Amino acid sequence: MDEVDVSDKVALIRSKHDKFVSLSFDTISSSGANGAVIHYKPEKGSCLQIDKDDIYLCDSGAQYSDGTTDVTRTVHLGVPSQYQKDCFTRVAMGILIWPWLCFHLEPKEHVWTV
Repeated sequence: MDEVDVSDKVALIRSKHDKFVSLSFDTISSSGANGAVIHYKPEKGSCLQIDKDDIYLCDSGAQYSDGTTDVTRTVHLGVPSQYQKDCFTRVAMGILIWPWLCFHLEPKEHVWTV
């Protein structure tokens, strides 16, 4: 399976829900280095195969008659390398620290200081 195959499968599964209206946005289905590309959209012929040795990211959403979804998942389908674990941990630490940070905006300089 490649990135487009997974994106298409996600859309098909969502479309079968009785309250499905449409996708909220193009599904971001990305393997390996493509996961770092902002708003990446896979295309047949140039997209990557899903590889059990790479991290896979899926960001999808849909409009339903009773609400909207936006779901992002990052998974590894095999055994992650130590480097992948370290990178994933650093990103998680950066996200988890946000509630404890206090930001001050200096109006004249337009610079965030922490």
